[in-house]
Amino acid sequence: MKFLSIYILSLAFLLSVRGNNTPIRFHTLSISNGLSQNSVIDIVQDSTGYIWFATQDGLNRYDGHQFKYYEKYFWDYTQPKKILLGSLMVDSHGALWILSDTGILEHYVAEIDTFEPKKVSDFPKIKLCFFQN
Repeated sequence: MKFLSIYILSLAFLLSVRGNNTPIRFHTLSISNGLSQNSVIDIVQDSTGYIWFATQDGLNRYDGHQFKYYEKYFWDYTQPKKILLGSLMVDSHGALWILSDTGILEHYVAEIDTFEPKKVSDFPKIKLCFFQN
């Protein structure tokens, strides 16, 4: 009986997925659209909907129509010596954090459209923090 229930649920799921013919659309972005470099190191979407692209030529914010460039540079973190440099992160509150080639953790402040460097002393409740891809 248990096997029959699982079989029926699986069949119903497969039929519902197969019946959904909604096409998936992709949009390619490149330097011709304003991206600073075609080789992207990291991508995140923040809570406001912006998509952020980290490249070796700078940080790019995409609003769905155009790019805005920020002078924040990122090394390719697939290189063994650059393992921690080149990260974009969004926290549980939707805030953007970056770890660029300076090795300094920075927080994006949307109200003034800039990045604020942070120190470990700014986080009194955190004793140890690891960044991992």
